[in-house]
Amino acid sequence: MKYKSMVKKSLCAVLIATIFIMNFAFLISAKDRNVRITSVRIKVEDYLRHSEYDTSSSGLPSISENDFTVPDNGEYDIDNVAWYGDSAYGVSMTPYVEIYLTANEKERNNDNYTYYYFSGTYDSSNVHITGGSFVSARLEGNYGLRVIISLNGIKGTYDAPTAPVWSSYVLGKATWTPPSISSGYYRVNVYRDSTKVTSIITDQTSINLYPYMTRVAAYYFEVATVPYTNAQLSSGKESEKIASEFLNISQEQVSDGTGQYPNSTYILNSNTGSNYVNATTGVAGYSNNIGNLSTSVQNGNYDYNNSGAVFTVYNSSTGQMTTLPGHSTEVVNNAVNTYNSSGSTYTTGSWYKQGNNWYFKTSQGTLVANDWLIWKNTYYRFDSEGRMVTGFYNKDDYRTYYLSPNGDMKTGWVKINNAWYYFNPQTGENYGLMYRNNLVTIGEKSYFFDAEGRMVTGWVMIKDGYENEQYYYFYPQKSASDNDYGQMARGTTVLGSYQLADDGHWIH
Repeated sequence: MKYKSMVKKSLCAVLIATIFIMNFAFLISAKDRNVRITSVRIKVEDYLRHSEYDTSSSGLPSISENDFTVPDNGEYDIDNVAWYGDSAYGVSMTPYVEIYLTANEKERNNDNYTYYYFSGTYDSSNVHITGGSFVSARLEGNYGLRVIISLNGIKGTYDAPTAPVWSSYVLGKATWTPPSISSGYYRVNVYRDSTKVTSIITDQTSINLYPYMTRVAAYYFEVATVPYTNAQLSSGKESEKIASEFLNISQEQVSDGTGQYPNSTYILNSNTGSNYVNATTGVAGYSNNIGNLSTSVQNGNYDYNNSGAVFTVYNSSTGQMTTLPGHSTEVVNNAVNTYNSSGSTYTTGSWYKQGNNWYFKTSQGTLVANDWLIWKNTYYRFDSEGRMVTGFYNKDDYRTYYLSPNGDMKTGWVKINNAWYYFNPQTGENYGLMYRNNLVTIGEKSYFFDAEGRMVTGWVMIKDGYENEQYYYFYPQKSASDNDYGQMARGTTVLGSYQLADDGHWIH
């Protein structure tokens, strides 16, 4: 009897312990859980994967959250989507999309929840895009993730160049005007009477064809816009060809053939720099050296030293006021408070995003509008609605600045859409101004920038000190480490037979 009693007690103890463990396990399982989202998947709808260029459209089509899908496991949803960057629209353009993901919560039982959250690093190893390519990702707290993706290039046919003519100043030099929808590359076919002599691919809008005029004959050329890069070849189609008038070459004018282009290619400004992805925006850019450049700048025709008054802005990183030179004083009414450029109402504030635009609001609740702001030693510009400005900003007909996709103002050499620009890096009245339509000396080298601010290579007609129009030659790029790229040639012979004076003008 005593033995049975002990067995009974033991069984009771085991049963009680089992019930306790089961209840404890239930209590644990019933608690709320926090689960990290380890991977992200986004699918792009078919119509965005194969976008066709629409000549009747002024830009990219509108997009919504319905154009992208995520798994239905309930971990996260798409909260907002928008085109990212300058939303350039044209054949072979690569569109970028900004997608905001929000982490979800899921009810399990007895009012207990699983809370999903973002944490750690998200990159191409754990962010998978179907129908596009991963560019970058950034955490927005624990419950938001901003993802930038790129889509396939926009398919379509390039526009044809216009105005194909022979130069009146340089024998055999062909020129044309680029179209609005262009790849930046052209095929030039040279004909002697009705026989094709050669076909040349170039990224210039003028090219010297005289080396191919080796017989007495009438010559003309055809030019078309063509795809050249891998991205262009996969999405762009060649334009129509347009033809020039005939150019008659006499016996005295016949070329000896010197200076013909090797491999029938005349590519000067190709992307020879190292391709990188900007860590903040994720938008592809290019890093390239163009000689040993100093910041010593001699001005051209425009008087950059007398271009406007200074005004004061608030420096949010120091809490102090400072002056931004080269701008006129303005009075701004932003519907909340009226203040002038002394910035007396600027105290402290914060950034926020609404829709596709960034804004900065002061601690008094006023937007920075139609004004500049310094944030962490960088200048930002805001329009009259308070939206942060990106891209080229024209203060007036004479003053242009460039603000990156992040909004920060750039100085020095900047490569934009495969062209080089120079923005004054000297602190002072003209800080950040773009040089354009000017011959500019940077260090000991002279460069020419066209009316749009782009560095020019090849032949350029410039008035000398006596107001005579002279031709000058600016070296094209020959290699990735070419220190002569873009600078004016002086006291030498170029292209086989063109002699240049010490001041750079063509002696003829």
